[in-house]
Amino acid sequence: MNAQTQLPLDELLKVSALNEALQYADQMARILAAPAKHGLRKDDLRYLHGPIVLYRAGWDFPAMLRKLVPTARLELVLSGEKNLCTFEEALGYLSTLSLAGPLDREIAEIFFWLSQEVLSKHKIADDVYSMLGFKKPIELSDYQERHLLHQLRADIRRSVVKNAKGKER
Repeated sequence: MNAQTQLPLDELLKVSALNEALQYADQMARILAAPAKHGLRKDDLRYLHGPIVLYRAGWDFPAMLRKLVPTARLELVLSGEKNLCTFEEALGYLSTLSLAGPLDREIAEIFFWLSQEVLSKHKIADDVYSMLGFKKPIELSDYQERHLLHQLRADIRRSVVKNAKGKER
């Protein structure tokens, strides 16, 4: 593909988000018709319908990531995960945090790793690491993954559920 036929990143995100939104609507309708049949608890439903959590610095959650969150949440809940938010949400949160000021090295690496994982998952970009100036795919240390990222994802999930008042359905 030459440079003239490549879609800009924003256009690729729009196409990916639209496709996922259409799949999400159909799946969600079936699941909400019988949530217990799918093993969903009250907190799972609150999470599915809860707000997007962002760092409060005046910056909004990236619009294209926002469109990917509903499908990602549904996939995560159906996988049986009960305590963590999606990578998409963690990436969006760190995006808003990064605009408030410099990230420390370990959090920046998590931010880059999440970018790599999310953009690859949604077939938006395969070599994010090289776009970011790295020579090989970004890897997280056990500490970054098990403690920092895991804790961030758990905190975001709790906040979504806590702030999803009246959304149990």
